Amino acid sequence: METLDLFSAQPPAPNCSVATIVKNLKSAGQDFEWYPTTDEILQCIKTDLLDYSESNDHPGMPKCSLLDVGAGDGRCLSALTIGPKFAIEMSEILIEQMPANVFVIGTNFYAQTLVDKRVDVIVTNPPYLDYENWSLKTVSEANASLLYLVIPKRWENSSCIKNAIEARRGVATVIGEFSFAEADRPARALVHVVRIDLRGKYKHGSSLGYSDGPTEEPFDIWFENEFLPHAKPDTSAAWLDRQEQAAEAEKIRASQSVVQAKGLMVMLSELYEREMKLLTDKYLAILSLPEDIVAELKIERYDVKKALRLKIEGLKAKYWKELFDRLDTITTRITSRHRTKLLDKLNSHTAVDFSVANATAIVLWVLKQANEYREPQLVELVETMTEKGNVQLYKTNQRTIMVDGWRHSKRIDIGPYRLDYQFILHDAGGLSSYGNQLIDDIVTVAATMGYDTYGNNKASENKTAGKCYQYFFMDETGNKQVLFEAKQFQNGNIHIKLNNRFLLKLNTAFGRLKGWLRSKDDVVQEMDVSPAEAAELFQPIEAIAYSNLPMLMLAA
Repeated sequence: METLDLFSAQPPAPNCSVATIVKNLKSAGQDFEWYPTTDEILQCIKTDLLDYSESNDHPGMPKCSLLDVGAGDGRCLSALTIGPKFAIEMSEILIEQMPANVFVIGTNFYAQTLVDKRVDVIVTNPPYLDYENWSLKTVSEANASLLYLVIPKRWENSSCIKNAIEARRGVATVIGEFSFAEADRPARALVHVVRIDLRGKYKHGSSLGYSDGPTEEPFDIWFENEFLPHAKPDTSAAWLDRQEQAAEAEKIRASQSVVQAKGLMVMLSELYEREMKLLTDKYLAILSLPEDIVAELKIERYDVKKALRLKIEGLKAKYWKELFDRLDTITTRITSRHRTKLLDKLNSHTAVDFSVANATAIVLWVLKQANEYREPQLVELVETMTEKGNVQLYKTNQRTIMVDGWRHSKRIDIGPYRLDYQFILHDAGGLSSYGNQLIDDIVTVAATMGYDTYGNNKASENKTAGKCYQYFFMDETGNKQVLFEAKQFQNGNIHIKLNNRFLLKLNTAFGRLKGWLRSKDDVVQEMDVSPAEAAELFQPIEAIAYSNLPMLMLAA
């Protein structure tokens, strides 16, 4: 099986110019005819989309869930909606250029289906030489209300595209004609922007209304056109025995291959493909029964289709969960609030096809999200722990804290400050889940700052009220050192004492991110350290590198 090499080279930094990206794509063999959609085309689609959905909070911007098939660097998604953004893109280099709020749900377009990917709108600017097959698959499988295709003018002569639109009871409208002659990546191509409305028109009094979602369910079309034709009649009564024997043999082969697996994603992908084949073969066997037996058993095609659909969705969810459970190298560096949000996002899209390429894209996306969070979550943590008695003002901050009700009020601007090494958090949750999350978040932020915190208990495991529990890190010599101590109380208070070096790094990072420490000289003055130490402390928090994730490519 061909796999993507995630670790052989680092992708370019985000926000490269189109010329630089194209050069990198060609050098890496990833130039799959990426011609960025022009601003004029994007404006045309955006104007049309505003008739479909406009944001109340952001007038002039559509608000809908949007999937870009062949998304490139994600510019279409950013320009066309403030709603959920999803992408299918083969090139890892282009995936790296995408904004962090774009969720990559697939890589190889032809290796998956769209039927289980429900969105409001699909947009695609397909490869010029393959636009017909690409458009045909998009139209046939789209589980959306509206499609926008950026395709050559000659599509009007394509009977297969027209037949696919007719099969979906769609309505195609050319909403614009454009040239790529002056594009960021020029090409001698005249294209139409084609809107295909799949909502289904119906008479509603004297006006024309719309129904929700596509009229012709894409799964129904796939079932009828792709699945059923393989159900050849079999009059042999021994079909069940053959199926059971094949299933048992497959289980044995699968268990052997698990032991010999070379990588987690490869192993999971192979097992998924085998289990999917067994699943579809079983349902094909049911549909291959002679008509008299089908009638006798009262088997309805509709029931078979419904059961198969649920089974497929469940199988995908099963394998994605297995991968998600192995992402702790990344997720343990994300604080509780952001981790919940990230995992909810992942778990809500487990219907996407499981493959090595898609798993790689998901890991890249999770990694990007984790790196986006690493600095904001440090600021959030320190501000959460900020109370009247927990801070020391900077030397350059002459104001004093004389604010009644500080602990229970909203955030108050007191100017530059730093945490004290020992403090009490009042009404911070104590032994509750909230208090536990706060303590776990301190461990998490320490990990993002380079501390080896592996092996610490979760705060929820330390259940004795008022008892001092220590949380550790391993230093460079392999010795265990105390990172901080914490006491949680039934009254909701938490007492915390931080390691002095950790506190210094935390305060310096916090001051730098707040804009209070603008240079090494500021660190020397406010933190009372030497210039050499200030230079070390003033460094930004390192992003999680791809080299930190080898276990995804190794057998578990």
